[in-house]
Amino acid sequence: MNEGEVISIKRFSEDLFLLELFLKEEVSFKPGQFAMVETPGRPLMRPFSIFHLEGKTLCFFIRVKGPGTSSLLALKPGKRLKLLLPLGKPYPEPEMGGEVWLFAGGIGIASLFPWGLLLVKKGFKVKLFWGAKSASHMPFPLLGKLQKHGVELSLSTEDGSMGQKGLLEDIIPSTIRAKTAYICGPLGMIKRIFFKFLNVPKAYFSLEEKMGCGVGACRSCVLWAEEIKTVCKEGPIFEKEDLIKWQALKQP
Repeated sequence: MNEGEVISIKRFSEDLFLLELFLKEEVSFKPGQFAMVETPGRPLMRPFSIFHLEGKTLCFFIRVKGPGTSSLLALKPGKRLKLLLPLGKPYPEPEMGGEVWLFAGGIGIASLFPWGLLLVKKGFKVKLFWGAKSASHMPFPLLGKLQKHGVELSLSTEDGSMGQKGLLEDIIPSTIRAKTAYICGPLGMIKRIFFKFLNVPKAYFSLEEKMGCGVGACRSCVLWAEEIKTVCKEGPIFEKEDLIKWQALKQP
């Protein structure tokens, strides 16, 4: 169990903020992994993608969804939180040669942002497709950093305030030229776009799921498919072949 002291909270919009912590013990992580974070006044820790980690400075990009995330937004500098990290499996390396495409739905960018920057650093040509509710859900500091590092952007917002008006699936090309694709977003989005990636040589999906422990013990995040797996331990990253018989894809 690690511990983090709140350094700052940077609010981007009414329901989006960056939580910056200073860790008691230094750890390393790979993009795609997550942390279980104590939420004040709540009985269970909550899972959040690791957005940035440098030395002992750790950042989470969080959307307010209920009492747990609201309690994190209300934290003051100096408050200490218990943490379990890093957890889960990271994104697998892409095949060499060809483009790498990333697809983020809403807060799914928290997982794909550090991965996109690392891929560019490794010499890959990266294109990010990002769909969100509005321009206020696409903070300019994030967009600017991605563009500065050479990530090509294709954006959509539900109200048309940034990029094309519509959902993420509205900006996905009919033919995906990338050899490797990485997708992260809510279940509804995954269900709508999953079959667009069947012909992509390698497609990896990062799943969002409620978790109780983060280490596979409580079995609250079971992926019901041909082979039963937990999202926290065997995931959260799964190949498309792992999900073809996922029961959630067959439900309306």
